[in-house]
Amino acid sequence: MSEMQKAVIVGSREIGGNHEKSINDYTWRFLAQGDSWFSLGASLAVPPDVLPPNGSVLFWFRLPDSSIIVNSAYPGKTLEKMVDPTWEVHFKRLLSGPFAHEFDAIFLSAGGNDFINAISIDPATTDENLKPRRLLKAKAEWSGQGPARYVDADGWKRFTERLTGYYDTLLEWRDRGDGDGKTPNRGIPIFTHAYDYATPRDAPVFVGPKKFGTWLWEPFNRHQIPPEDHIGLVHFFLDAMHDFQSQLNDALVARGNAVEYPNILAVDFHGALKPAAAATNREDASWENEIHPTSDGYATLAQKFGSEVVSRLRRARIAWSNVRVGRSGQAFIASARSPRERPRRVFLSAENDRRRPAARARIPR
Repeated sequence: MSEMQKAVIVGSREIGGNHEKSINDYTWRFLAQGDSWFSLGASLAVPPDVLPPNGSVLFWFRLPDSSIIVNSAYPGKTLEKMVDPTWEVHFKRLLSGPFAHEFDAIFLSAGGNDFINAISIDPATTDENLKPRRLLKAKAEWSGQGPARYVDADGWKRFTERLTGYYDTLLEWRDRGDGDGKTPNRGIPIFTHAYDYATPRDAPVFVGPKKFGTWLWEPFNRHQIPPEDHIGLVHFFLDAMHDFQSQLNDALVARGNAVEYPNILAVDFHGALKPAAAATNREDASWENEIHPTSDGYATLAQKFGSEVVSRLRRARIAWSNVRVGRSGQAFIASARSPRERPRRVFLSAENDRRRPAARARIPR
């Protein structure tokens, strides 16, 4: 069995033109975008002496072959911000256009901060712009039984519709670019993940005198949700988020804007980590603080994430290395190539778009 190799991680601001040697010498090339789960200890923009050195999923990411991750992730970033072209100049430039690189996949850790912002809206707000974004009901609005009694169902529907729109923008960047035909990453897989079950508790992060968090415990308390229901409510929301992610491909196709199959795979992290006890206010079990895992926790998640990436991409590359196009434009199967060779792109090159089999963009399941 091949020895696992740690991925080389560079910040997206550090990468220049589309022939830069620092990317093209690696067997696997990934473009990452995300929040703290992909950035603490794994981004050149986040010095290790400023934030806790417990790492991130990407910091512990390993593959059997050499790999490089060009990382645009940053703590606290929302999916809404990730697809803002005025904010994400470097990420967008690397994805499509004249300076874009060819990547094997996009890694995305997103939605968590959008969710935190939504549950943090004051239940008594009179702001007409914020009211439709609420996910939690005011106490006077509670009805029914179980965690669902605290959830604004219409607010959740609007929330997932907004997230779907943000994903639609990401696909636009990936598959259409700026309309100049320079889309070397058209149709490549997007690997995202479900967040594991954090325990709402009074366990913030302190960076010097500055406090960050808590992200769940305080909003739940402001909404007067009984402590005995906190864990059940987190499970309710995170299960619903994973269901949303699992149905994204169909939802995006239904919007009618996709030029390629969306090709999104959500890796399920649920239950991978040992939960912290609600009464603790410091590192406990697999959790450094309320919503961030320990270094061992991140290493566990990275192993799970890497296993999915290897399994899906290797199967896709082996399958597509066997595809040849005949004079009639029909695809047929040729002899297999070794997956240990420097592999071809997962999909056929951009200049052969019109001849590609229609199902080429789907991640094998």
